Amino acid sequence: MLHAIIAGDLVASTDLTTAQKVHLESLYSELEQDLKREFEVFTRFTRGDFIESYIPKIEDSLRVLLCIKCFFKSLSDNLKNIDSDSADNSSLFHQHGIRLALSIDKLDRLRVEEGVIDGQAIYNAGRQIESQKTHNRNKVSIKNTLFFESPWDDFTASTSTIFHLLHEVISRATAKQCEVMYLRLLGADERIIVELLGVTQSTVNRHSTNGGWHAIEKTLDWFPQAVKKYIT
Repeated sequence: MLHAIIAGDLVASTDLTTAQKVHLESLYSELEQDLKREFEVFTRFTRGDFIESYIPKIEDSLRVLLCIKCFFKSLSDNLKNIDSDSADNSSLFHQHGIRLALSIDKLDRLRVEEGVIDGQAIYNAGRQIESQKTHNRNKVSIKNTLFFESPWDDFTASTSTIFHLLHEVISRATAKQCEVMYLRLLGADERIIVELLGVTQSTVNRHSTNGGWHAIEKTLDWFPQAVKKYIT
């Protein structure tokens, strides 16, 4: 039986100040609760900058990955206001937020209620993230932050290309745009987003359009149907 695992680490987290890291960690439970409520996802954070998620329904895994991506990107403006007197060297984090890998493969052990997740899917996702680490490197240039692995070479190749394009879209989005897209990814309609953010409907529409929501929505329509051909 195949399973979906997401692994990720914060981009350039060592450049964040202690106050920024503490504030960031205080928000983890919000993401964890949202993913649990909407998708029954099990999520755990380790080392303060690493995330692992188990997604029960493989068809939901791209949406969950984009939720995590947009959540962290949406925090950029908020973090800039923390330690405002300190030099802010975290431009890579503000641009990219988090690096994520989605792996579809087998798991040897899965006892979610005990936090036991072990097998090829989680190894593959973790290996992808470790291979992209940027600490202790000079003149870092990040070309991609979204990665994909599966047992099917053709599907992996096509999906990896789409992931790269999604990286480009979200990297260009602002924190406000990502905040709106995060709520959309959770299933909130425009009326609810207007109420939650205290903005006008035209603002929500503008943030959605300028943030690339229409392109993201197309991939969300495509992925469940595409992956279903391989897992059924």
